[in-house]
Amino acid sequence: MKILFIPIAVIWLSIVPSTRAAVIASHSGSNDPSSEGFVLSDSTAVAGPITADLGRNAWSVDSTGGPYNHRFSMSASAEADANSNGWTLTMTVRLVDISDALDFGVYADYATSTGIYQIGFGTQPDGDPIIGLNTDSGFTSFAFEGGGTGYHTYQVAYDPAAGSATLSIDGINRLSGWTGRIGPAPALVNFGSYGSGHANWSEITFSSVPEPGTALMAMIACCLGSWRRKKFPTPFSCSSPVF
Repeated sequence: MKILFIPIAVIWLSIVPSTRAAVIASHSGSNDPSSEGFVLSDSTAVAGPITADLGRNAWSVDSTGGPYNHRFSMSASAEADANSNGWTLTMTVRLVDISDALDFGVYADYATSTGIYQIGFGTQPDGDPIIGLNTDSGFTSFAFEGGGTGYHTYQVAYDPAAGSATLSIDGINRLSGWTGRIGPAPALVNFGSYGSGHANWSEITFSSVPEPGTALMAMIACCLGSWRRKKFPTPFSCSSPVF
């Protein structure tokens, strides 16, 4: 029984950073992104709240060609943390236009001094999404066959150790090794339209991956200390977490 303390501590060390990601920018449901910390920099599209769209609330952006852009400006410290520890850009979105060429008519990105990670969308004639990851030499694209016209969750996850990002759709890894485009650029999270496109944004969230917190370290130290005291009893005791 005593030997369980060390594996438990190791398990907590591995899972807590991912479950306690620090949310930096977030839009949710039919809320106006301008009320959530985003700034509308261009507004030549029809946009507004939509409810009960295939069971979801969303912010709808329908552009016939002009720009529409919501942006969230990050602090220098938040940018440094995200680029050093890793980050995720998560979008739950429905692409409304059918047979829409892959471009930036629907787009989102994280622009940073170390690179620009920009994702564009399109659809096939049957409505299946097409996703383009922008690079210095053009799009790296992925056709989500069988995806259909409903909502899907797209997540870009940057790994600082690899110096690249992966794309997952509905929790399944689809592309890896994406290095984005060369910066520099101010630290911004952007979404909207540069061109013709129609999308309903149910969520867009940018999060950094924090280092293990001091509370976690204290818990591990307490577990290890309790194990040692059970082996070498002392007048002081430390209660361990119950699992």
